[in-house]
Amino acid sequence: RAYRNITPKRSEEAFPTGRETPPDPAHPVTPPNIHPADLSYPAPLPRSAIKGRHQGHNMAALTHRFIRALDYAREAHGEQRRKGSEVTYLAHLLGVAALVLEHGGNEDQAIAGLLHDVVEDCGREHEQRIREDFGPIVVAIVMDCTDGVAEDKAATPDWQRLLDWQRRKLAYLAHLDTASDATLLVSGCDKLHNAHAIFGDLDDP
Repeated sequence: RAYRNITPKRSEEAFPTGRETPPDPAHPVTPPNIHPADLSYPAPLPRSAIKGRHQGHNMAALTHRFIRALDYAREAHGEQRRKGSEVTYLAHLLGVAALVLEHGGNEDQAIAGLLHDVVEDCGREHEQRIREDFGPIVVAIVMDCTDGVAEDKAATPDWQRLLDWQRRKLAYLAHLDTASDATLLVSGCDKLHNAHAIFGDLDDP
């Protein structure tokens, strides 16, 4: 409803066919050297983690805490931009919080959506500040959504970063097996918003 069905543009360099017209969108082409059997996809979120208006849940009431969290995220992330763009990173955080609310999340989950990248991108010291300012539920979700901290990433040599990224992501996926429903909703909304941005980049490189 809110998203377009997007088929990535065909690259003449990657697919040298000599045709001037694009391929039929109904028959997408798999890029060379990538076999569909080699692709893996995360398992869908359990139904217990996807609660929303479509299941009759009421929209969460937002208080001054949400406004304070938004201001906290704005100050913490500062001038950060989404990778490969000039879009303020705050747009992603607002998008995640909006998806959380659309799927029936409460205020704590929406606040965690705003703050889910603060420790990972801005530093370990934010964990205690979030605990003090927004409580144990919010900080638990934020830390559940954190697969590394800014200090550790900065200390990783360039040659090791790809391996470190793979290790962190695999550990994060394994961790989700035991994560709470509250965390799964926020994490799922984060990945959904990221996927939407990626498809947008493919549609308009």
